[in-house]
Amino acid sequence: MRNAYSVLNRELGLPVPPQQPVAFVPKLASEVDTSAETRHEASQIAERAAETGRSSGRNPAGVAAACLEIAATDTEDEITQEELAAAADVCSATVRSNRDTLKKQLRR
Repeated sequence: MRNAYSVLNRELGLPVPPQQPVAFVPKLASEVDTSAETRHEASQIAERAAETGRSSGRNPAGVAAACLEIAATDTEDEITQEELAAAADVCSATVRSNRDTLKKQLRR
């Protein structure tokens, strides 16, 4: 199925934009049961990361999980890295690495 989709896109010349981390925030936030405030702040962080190119070349789900962790810390929502990693289907080290990079680069 994936191959057929790729061939169809290539043959028809359809653009396939890369997925953005902000698109993953709502699903991940629902899976780990965060507050609306945390979800909103994580979306803003993800948008800033994309606008500044900080999420380029990274797994968008891992970046979204890191954004949720940063936001949860700010809003005092209790979510573990393990929960976020499981929801994003990445390892905890990916969440931690993305979190540290985003915090440093976005000066949080």
